[in-house]
Amino acid sequence: MLPIYFNNVRLDTIEYITITNRLAHSLPIRSVDKKDLANEDGAKLVSADYKSKEIVIEGHIVAPNRQSLEVARDNLLIYLSVKEAPLKFDQSGIEREYTATVSQIIFSEANGGFNTFTITFLCSNPFGYNTQSTSIAMGAAITAFYGEKTFNILGSYKATPVITFTFASLSGATGKIVTITNPDSGEEIIVTRDWSNSDILQIDSANKTVKVNGTEVNYTGKFLTFDPGTGKKIVYEDNFTGRSVTVGFTYTKRWL
Repeated sequence: MLPIYFNNVRLDTIEYITITNRLAHSLPIRSVDKKDLANEDGAKLVSADYKSKEIVIEGHIVAPNRQSLEVARDNLLIYLSVKEAPLKFDQSGIEREYTATVSQIIFSEANGGFNTFTITFLCSNPFGYNTQSTSIAMGAAITAFYGEKTFNILGSYKATPVITFTFASLSGATGKIVTITNPDSGEEIIVTRDWSNSDILQIDSANKTVKVNGTEVNYTGKFLTFDPGTGKKIVYEDNFTGRSVTVGFTYTKRWL
């Protein structure tokens, strides 16, 4: 039996329901847009973005009689009626979570108290997520106007982290600029304000927010993402007179 949870209900604990197979290894559906080159062969890729993912669950109902089978079918449909609910199961020995809605259920014709079924889930977010986040130690505080932090990213798709910067021992920080950059992608966030000791800058790339001390602030730039791999970097820059800045980095592994 395969433990599959939908909306926090383990499906094979529904009476007479057995899950026999899970088809979740295909890539998400990708929308590819191109522009033909003018007056010559070929084209230029404009975009190639993942849009959604289908996950298929197969199983059967084994009940004492047809009436009990039909009751089990009805109970299964009740649990599957929720929209945009968590779909969770183990992959590679770790629980992953998708946000899913049932798009189709096909039941075979009943043979007494037995039939088979195929459930197709449509995941509006095309990625699977670890159910626990990962925090990366970023070492000593930054004490110069320029600092780098190097780290590794796990998963099979780019990370959208929450990065925090805790400021202490600041001087000459009124009306000044802080710039945070991913040098591999060129993505950067720039914040200009009056900075004070104990300020906490939080850049949340998943939710697209920039906050100081819990309040959203104005910024320019593009949110930082990081492809999986080793030797990834964050670059910190400011134009203060002095500073001591500690860095925090938390992300959730994402999987295709």
